[in-house]
Formats: sequence, C-alpha cells, structure tokens
Amino acid sequence: MKGQLHAAIRRIMLCAAGALALAGACSAVAMQEPAASPPAQAPPPRLDAEAIDKLHEQAIEKYENGETEDALALWLEILQAEPRDTQALYNSACAVTKLGYKDEAFQLLDRAVQMGFVNFEHLKHDADLAPLRDDPRYAALIDSVEKRYGEAAQYMEQWSRQVLGAEAIVERDDDLRLVLATNLDRETFEHMRKTIRAQFRMQIDTIFDGPPNSYVLVMVPTPEKADEMIGSVRVAGFYDHDTRRLVLRDIGPSLRHELTHVLHHAQMDRLSQDHPMWIQEGLASMFEMYDTDESGHYRVLDNTRINIAINLKRSAALTKWRDFFDQEDRKFNRIRAGAKYAEARAIFQYLAEKGLFEKWYGLYLSTCSEDRSGALAFERLFDKPLDEIELDYRLWLGGKEKIPEEVRWGQPSIGVWLADQAANDGVLVLDVNPGGAAKEAGIRAGDVITAINQRPMYAVEEIVADILKRGDGEEVTLRLRRGRVYRDVKVTLRPIREGRATRDLIEPGPAA
Repeated sequence: MKGQLHAAIRRIMLCAAGALALAGACSAVAMQEPAASPPAQAPPPRLDAEAIDKLHEQAIEKYENGETEDALALWLEILQAEPRDTQALYNSACAVTKLGYKDEAFQLLDRAVQMGFVNFEHLKHDADLAPLRDDPRYAALIDSVEKRYGEAAQYMEQWSRQVLGAEAIVERDDDLRLVLATNLDRETFEHMRKTIRAQFRMQIDTIFDGPPNSYVLVMVPTPEKADEMIGSVRVAGFYDHDTRRLVLRDIGPSLRHELTHVLHHAQMDRLSQDHPMWIQEGLASMFEMYDTDESGHYRVLDNTRINIAINLKRSAALTKWRDFFDQEDRKFNRIRAGAKYAEARAIFQYLAEKGLFEKWYGLYLSTCSEDRSGALAFERLFDKPLDEIELDYRLWLGGKEKIPEEVRWGQPSIGVWLADQAANDGVLVLDVNPGGAAKEAGIRAGDVITAINQRPMYAVEEIVADILKRGDGEEVTLRLRRGRVYRDVKVTLRPIREGRATRDLIEPGPAA
C-alpha cells in the first residue's frame, strides 16, 4: 500500500502547491517537494460542496468504526478534487499516522498549515497524532504556531480584498485575534466593530475564558455577494471553524449568534471537548437578543424563537429532554431545525432567567467527560432527577407570553413593511402604507432603516419591539440610507386604520 499512498499524496502535494501559488498564500514549513512532474493523467473529478460534505461524513463514520484505510481513501478523493481542503488534509494526516507512515503524515500536516489550518490547540491534544510527538519535525511545527497565526491573518486580509474588492474595509484586531472585512461604509463598520468588541469582552468575562486561539475572519459582504457565498436566503450566515471564516448577511442577531460560536469553538479547542449541537446552537441562539446592565452583565431577551417554543408546548410537541439531549448531531440542522433551535434557546433562557446559566455551564465543562449530553450537569445543579427539572421548565414555558412579530392595525406605527436580511447594515423598507406616517415623512420602498433615536436597528424584530414600547403621537427619529446617502427623518407614530388597496391584498412583509 505504501507505494500507492506515496504516489497519491505526491499528486495532492503538487495540486495543492499549484493552488497555493495561484492564491499567493504565505510560505510553509520547509518540506521536500518531488522534483519530477507526474505523468500525464486525466483531470481530477469535479465535486460540488454537497458532494464533498457527504464524502467527509462517510469518511468520519468509517474512521470512527476503525476502517482507517477506507476513510483515508475518501479523504484522498476529496483532495484530488479540492487540494485546499484543510479538514481532509488534517484528517488524512491522522489516518496515515495510524497506519504508521510518519513522513507522509508530516507532509500532509505541513500542507494543511499552508492551506490555512490553524487549529493548533486541537492538534496538540489529538491522540491520533501521539506517535509524531517525539519527532523533531513535530516540535518545529509547534514552535512555528505564532508565526503561522500571523501568516493566516495576512492571508485572510489578502483573500478578503480579492473577494470584496479594492473599496472594502479590511482591518485586523490583534487583541481579539480578528480580521474584519466588509463592504459596509465606515460609519456602519464602526458600529459593527463596537458591537463585536463589546460582545467578545462580555462573553469572555462571563462564560468563555479567552479570545480565539487563532485569527478569525469576520466578513460582511454586499447582499449580492452574500447570496453567492452563503447560498440559501433562509441562512443568515455561517461560521466555518476549520477555515476560521465567519460570513454574514447582516450585523444584527446573526452576527451575535455567530460570534458566540467563534468563542465557544475556541474554548472547546482549549479544553479538548466537543459539545453536542444542541448546546452549541442553544448558546449561540441565546445571544441573538440580549442587553447588558451597567456592570456589563447580560440579560437574555425574548425573540421570535420563544413563540415557536410556546407553540410546541401548546401542541404537546416539545421533545423530552432526555431525547433532545441525546439526539445525533448530524440530524440537528436537518430535521425540524427551526423547532430545535427554539427548544435549545428556551432551555438556556430558562436557566438564564433563574440566574443559573453560568453555574450550569461551569458544571457542564467539568462533567463533559462523564456525560457529553448535559443531563448530568442539570441534575447536579438542581440536585434532583432530570424529569423533575424538565417539569419545572415546562411550567416556566407555559407562563411565557408570545412576543408580537409585527405592529398590528390600530397600534401606533411607522407605516411600513419590512424585510430581514435584505440589507447588510439595517432593515429594508419593502413598501410604505399610503395612509401611514412614513408616507407623509417621505420614506420610500428601498430605503434602509439603520437606527431609531440613534439606537442601531439590524432586524425586523428589533424595530417592532422598539415601536411597540412607544405611544400614539410620539415622535421618533429614523436614520435612513437611500443608496449611499444617509439622512435623519422625524416620524410621528400613528395607528394605521385603513387596509391596503385591493390590488395589494398580499402584504409584502412584517408591518412596523
């Protein structure tokens, strides 16, 4: 097998070297490159992202079942099509280490680092790489960590300018190990930076124990570029921990959600823990809507996910905690994802409103090796069986009230219909009610509301919550963007009493 393996890795190294040269990436740890060119052969098969993800899943399953050679074959298949895939490079290194091929393992590790792999905390504790740790090449790799982090940040900056264009704002925050890249204007960029720094400091002080181990790219492109990079309009953004890239459509709840993932993954790496998906997404969802007091501590606020949880409770469709905690990670985002996110957030909001979330999380970190699901931490916190705790949670949820998702007829309003995730710096006005205050103030469809009374607004639910706190006849100042021009517009709130014209019976979006 060794001859075939060496030949396969040799081809991958050459493909990766070509990709690296085209991308202008930074230099790598010194390694031997084959001097001769490989013989002419058919081009590697083209695989789309979905096919690559499926191959990764199959490879992991085989690897965990002890079918190391079969798993390696799948990872090498991925690398034939996508030689920059750091996950496949790293996992292949683990597989060949298990099979006893140290030289090939170091070649693959070196190439993974060249291609952007920076999860050195995981590498340091990975049991599969234990046979390499006495080798001088391993010490050299670890000694280069800080240099590698800096090179990764440089590459992130270069790549961001290529993707977003010359006018993009691309800046590095060395304290928090972030690269911020966006097509936002400078004013909105500063709001984004302020939000990120405040949330990172709060979460590091209260929940997590430090900033990311390596630099993370936070990218907010234009809506058109976001469609291209993210795909489905139903997805607000994503964080890829392997490449340390966070791509977002907006800088509101989705930013707060994904920032939590960044810090959580960094902590899991430091502790060599892998928390279940319900905890990962529950934590991130909890911070979609919150405020802070004067001391900087957070208070979790209701968002529209609580309405889903309440509906599940009323229809007797809540998942039993034991089943919810033990569900397979790979199914979390695939089957009834909206309901699962809502249930996970509600469980953590229940703890937070009791002032017990941080205590539970501390217990969970200390008991994760005994019980990854989180159930044991609940039982130790409350000193009672899980079923009894769940009963109290259900009583708590039964006492919650749904939050309004729009301003209704007869309530003081701006007089607009809005759309989430249609603008990267605020909330898009889809249409203006002909009988509302917005029409009178000169607001048009296509305008973007970025603030109310100087408070930034990034989501429909934030605008609805703000307006419903106010009374009939109250004046508010809206910060609007029309094209590239900002202006402040004063609007006197008043109820909408007449409906839309017959030709417009289908309302375009939530009303505010």
